[in-house]
Amino acid sequence: MDDPWAAEQSRCSVAGSRANPLVVEWPAADRGSLEVRLRRGVVAVRYEGCAMKVLRRCSVPGSAYSYGGFTHKAETVRMANADELYANLPVGAARLEAQLERAKALEVSMTMVGMYDADRDAVAHSDLRGDCSEATHIIAGVQVGAYAFFAEGKTAVGAAAGLATGPKLGGRSSTNRELLEQDGDPSACLSASSDDAQPPDGCGALLRVEVVPIGASSTVASACPPATHWDGSQCSSPPPDPSTCPPGFADAGEGCQRGLAEGADLSERCDAGMSWIPGERAGDGFCLDDTEVTTWAYNQCVSAGACPVAATTVDWSGIDADERDGASVLCNALRPDRASHPINCVTWHSASTYCGWRDAQLPTEREFSWAARGGDLNRRYPWGEAAPGPGRVNACGEECRAWFRRQGKKRKSIAYRGDDGWPTTSEVGSFPAGASRWGPLDLAGNVSEWTADWSDDEQTRRRVLGGSFLVQRPSWLSTADTAAAAADRRDAVIGFRCADRP
Repeated sequence: MDDPWAAEQSRCSVAGSRANPLVVEWPAADRGSLEVRLRRGVVAVRYEGCAMKVLRRCSVPGSAYSYGGFTHKAETVRMANADELYANLPVGAARLEAQLERAKALEVSMTMVGMYDADRDAVAHSDLRGDCSEATHIIAGVQVGAYAFFAEGKTAVGAAAGLATGPKLGGRSSTNRELLEQDGDPSACLSASSDDAQPPDGCGALLRVEVVPIGASSTVASACPPATHWDGSQCSSPPPDPSTCPPGFADAGEGCQRGLAEGADLSERCDAGMSWIPGERAGDGFCLDDTEVTTWAYNQCVSAGACPVAATTVDWSGIDADERDGASVLCNALRPDRASHPINCVTWHSASTYCGWRDAQLPTEREFSWAARGGDLNRRYPWGEAAPGPGRVNACGEECRAWFRRQGKKRKSIAYRGDDGWPTTSEVGSFPAGASRWGPLDLAGNVSEWTADWSDDEQTRRRVLGGSFLVQRPSWLSTADTAAAAADRRDAVIGFRCADRP
């Protein structure tokens, strides 16, 4: 295309450009150029509408990226119409429109293992050197791993691609999918760890970039373009309007059905301190604690002889003595001044025991995620689409950076500018502006939370959701983010809440 800046700009205006687009469909030359530039320092690009250009002769002297690993995570982005295609794959969308028209949908199945983060939150034009007249943005981060790109449907999409059947890298299965492109080996990603200094061999494919306007902070919120909304992992077309159902009916995902209407008051089903969460089908639902379980509440179970005493030290496989000593000061057990803080430094087994003592259970991963997303609203964060800030959530802000400085350590990145008032855990419910759709608080931030589900077939790790007070990036507070931990791990950033299914 001779002039990519003139093409399809009505679909992706500058204001509508995604701040974290997928790059799996970039031409090989462009992907290679970006990989090389990442090793030389912060990358400047021209990014307008649906076109992005890596500026090879523009640099940010003295800058660098550092790699942070995490256990492998699976994600699938499915694009069923042109709006979703341009919202999620803007740079390659024009080339893919014809393929999408002949297919039911296009899907990208990804396994993510880590991220390259820039060593600065913002870059000004005065920081740039070289031929930078076109520069509009910097690349603040790059997610890496492995991916496969498919066309789904009964219609063949191209003669050059092979037909793929069976399960994908972690998304839904399909009996008729055509493999368009892939990079990286998902099996190579299984060895990924949060301690990795670089991606595992064979698992370093570029997946998604985080792009920040020059002169702006990396905490700038990324809105979806018109006609789409953020559903927790991608920009999607809006769901059907439930108001179209007649009185006494509700949309349960399969059209209007007779049942309990949205917003019906079912709070009487729940114990005090819990909120009713309507289920995915009309009439279904469950109760969920309004806050994380507090240190005081957990100690009541201990006093009753039903729960083990909560530890005052952290512990996990591979921890060294210095790390244990430094992190254990964050444990809340047996601290009278933290009676209203969430209990932490407890294993999954202790959390499950406490909920059982209350005749309740840990929420499943699906239940926690449904409550956090606001169900079919598919909120990016529990409170909505607005970026995290010190008034909505207890994460790592300026107060967190200052706390680490007092410990003689550095915290390069923070989740937002400003001081949320709590360098460690906060009293539960301290951020009412961060309330979720149906009332529960702190479904992001404060402490991450154990869920009932295993995260692996070997049943060695449990799903943990919700981010924590130490989260440094806004995306780690999103309703799409998940983590996992060994069931016997005691960590200051992990607590829990209970669910009940009356």
